[in-house]
Amino acid sequence: MIFSVVFICLISNVRTDFEWSIAEPLHYERFYHTMSLLANGKVLAVGTWERDNGKTAELYDPLTGKWTLTGGMSDVRFIHTATVLSNGKVLVVGGENNDGLPMNTAELYDPLTGQWSATGNLTVERSRHTATLLSNGKVLVVGGIGRRGHANMSELYDPSTGQWTSTKNEPITARYGHTASLLSTGQVLIIGGVDSNYTVLNTTELYDPMKDMWIKRGSMSNPRALHTVSQLQNGKLLIAGGTLDRSTMIKTAEVYDSRDDTWTTAGSIKYERLYHTATVLPNGQVLITGGNLGFPSTVSFNSTELYDPIKGTWSDSGDMYSYRCYHAACLLSNGTVLLSGGLRNGGYSQNTAELYTFFK
Repeated sequence: MIFSVVFICLISNVRTDFEWSIAEPLHYERFYHTMSLLANGKVLAVGTWERDNGKTAELYDPLTGKWTLTGGMSDVRFIHTATVLSNGKVLVVGGENNDGLPMNTAELYDPLTGQWSATGNLTVERSRHTATLLSNGKVLVVGGIGRRGHANMSELYDPSTGQWTSTKNEPITARYGHTASLLSTGQVLIIGGVDSNYTVLNTTELYDPMKDMWIKRGSMSNPRALHTVSQLQNGKLLIAGGTLDRSTMIKTAEVYDSRDDTWTTAGSIKYERLYHTATVLPNGQVLITGGNLGFPSTVSFNSTELYDPIKGTWSDSGDMYSYRCYHAACLLSNGTVLLSGGLRNGGYSQNTAELYTFFK
C-alpha cells in the first residue's frame, strides 16, 4: 500500500503539456547554419561549417516530415544570415567561406523555382552580423567581423534594386555577437555584443529608418554577448544567457520595455549557456534549447527551459534527444518547433533533427 501511494505521487508530478519527438535527419551534417520558414510552410536550411557541404540547402516539409535537397548556393558559407523578404524570396548575406574568411557576397533563393541567383554585394565583408527586415521591405545589416577587424558600417538592402547603400551614420559602437530586434515602432534595437577592443558590452542603440540615424538607448544590467533575444507578445524583449566577459557565462535574463527605455530582471535560466536558441511559442511562452559553456568546452546541453511572461518564471521543459549547440530552431506554421543540426558532445557535427510540441 505504501509503495502504491508513492508511485501515484510520482506520476502526478510528470509534465504532460509538451512532447519531444525525433524528426527525419538532414541529408548533411550542419552547424552554424540557418533555417527559415517559407510562405508555403516549408523550412529552408542553408549552409554549414562542414566545408564540403557548405553550398548545400534542403527543405523540410511538415506535412510529410521529409527533408529534400534543393538548389545549392554559389558560395560555401556559414555564420551568415538568412532573411525572408516581403516577396517570399530568401536573402542570404555574408558569412565565412571555405578558408574561414568573411565574405561580402549575397544570394537570393526563390522558393518557386528552388534556385539561387546572385544579388548585389555588401560594401564590406562580414560574418557574425545581424540582418533585420524593416517595415519598408528593406533589410538592415549591422556589425560583424570583417577581414580587417570589426565591421562598423551598417548597410541597407533594397529588394527592388538588388543594391546595398550605407546608412547615413555609422552605429555608435562597432560590435559582433549582438542581437537586433524590430520594434513595433519600426525601429531596430541593437543589444550587447563584443566591441573592437574585445570588451563585452551592456550598451544598446536604436536605428530609426525614418530619420536614417542611430540613437543611444538604455544599457542592460549586465554586459552580454552571444545571448538570445525574443520579442514577447506584449512587445517587450526577453534577453537570456550569453557570456559576461568572453570567459564567464551567465544565466541571468532581462526584459526591455521600449516604451520607457527600461530594463528589468527576469529571473535566471537554470544553466549558464550560450550558442543556444530561443523560440517564442504560439501561447507567448519562450523555449530555450541547448547551448554550451563556450570555448574551449566541447560539452553541449540537451536541456531546455520555458519562460512564462505572465508569471515571470522559468521551468524545465524536458531534455532533447540530442545534445546540441550552434544548432538552428524554427517555429512551424502548426506551432511545433523544429530543431536541427549543431554540435553534439565532443564537438562533433550532426544531421539529427527533432520536434517540440507544446499542448497548452
